[in-house]
Amino acid sequence: MVVVAPPALCVCARCGLPLELAGTVAAHEEIEWEVRLVRKGYRRQCYKRTCACAGMPARIVAPAPARLIPKGLLSLGAIVEMLRLKFKYQMPLNRILRMGKDHGLSLSAGTVCGIWQKLEPLFTPLYQAIVEATRQTGEWLMDETRWEVFERVEGKESHRWWVWVVVSPISRVYLLRTSRGAGVPKEFFGWDEQTQTCRWPGRLMVDRFASYKFLTVALLLAFCW
Repeated sequence: MVVVAPPALCVCARCGLPLELAGTVAAHEEIEWEVRLVRKGYRRQCYKRTCACAGMPARIVAPAPARLIPKGLLSLGAIVEMLRLKFKYQMPLNRILRMGKDHGLSLSAGTVCGIWQKLEPLFTPLYQAIVEATRQTGEWLMDETRWEVFERVEGKESHRWWVWVVVSPISRVYLLRTSRGAGVPKEFFGWDEQTQTCRWPGRLMVDRFASYKFLTVALLLAFCW
């Protein structure tokens, strides 16, 4: 940005003749923090035929730009920024929405949650790749804790679920399950009932909870103190 002098300084103080531009000199630098929400509008170009070819449409319209969510209000950049605030900086959704409202954006929490639910299939391949890489490390720490999930599941009377964590040298994997039973480690380690072996062998650090004890014949267990 070039700073210009006020008109009164751009003339000779004695004769009044105008001064000429003669380059610039350094002034200073400063950091400006700008947060903007921009509503972008798109118009699709129409085209009409200039030929007389039979059977061809007289008019065509340019296709609409691709969107992450068909007919969605939020752009890809807006969705990424909300996810970044939520999961990188642990900011509650209601606070994110209040920030948006300060800049003229009015959205309900239900609208944003609906958008995030539609993103789940897009993240599934990445999640599965992380799980697979974690299984192959051969070194894990595993634990579980109660987790309230307010969703009705057939055959389950309470909202108590369990979130399991598997920590490896390269990653952390979270498994949200309705059960705290041995079926969860069986699923993760590829337990084979007939051979009493695991598809992914290695060393596992756990507490002395009963759901892990069956693994003593297939993995090297290091119990927590």
